[in-house]
Amino acid sequence: RIAFAQNRIEDDRWMAQYASTCFTDSAMEWYLGLPKDTRLSWEELRLALVQRYPVPPPPTPTPAAPAQPKTAYPASVEVGRVEVLRAKFGDFLGYLSQDSETGEIVVDANPEKALKLEMVVHTYSRNHQDKIIA
Repeated sequence: RIAFAQNRIEDDRWMAQYASTCFTDSAMEWYLGLPKDTRLSWEELRLALVQRYPVPPPPTPTPAAPAQPKTAYPASVEVGRVEVLRAKFGDFLGYLSQDSETGEIVVDANPEKALKLEMVVHTYSRNHQDKIIA
C-alpha cells in the first residue's frame, strides 16, 4: 500500500529496500546473507523469497465422511393465524393478511382473509420451523 501511496510501485530498488524493513529474526538473517545485488533488486529479491519460502501446494481433498443419519423427533404441525396487536396496549387490530389486488401485506379484521402460519414443532427439542402459507 505504501508503494502505491508514494507512487513507488515501479521503483525496483525502493521496493527491495522497503521489503527489507519487514524481515525479523531468522528471515532477517537469511536476508542479510543474500548477495548485495539481490538485496537491492525487488525483482531478484522476490525470486529469492519464493525459493526460500515456497507456497505450499493446496491440500489434497479427502472424501467426505458419510453423513450421519439425523435422529427423527416426533413432530406436530400446527396451523394458525398471526394476530396484530397494538404494541403499547395490546389491543387486537386484526390479522396479518395479503391484499388480493395489490399483493401487499396488510392487517384485516376478517379471520377468513388471514395468512395461515404453519408451525412444525418437534416434541423432544425446542426446534421449530415456521412458514406462512398464502
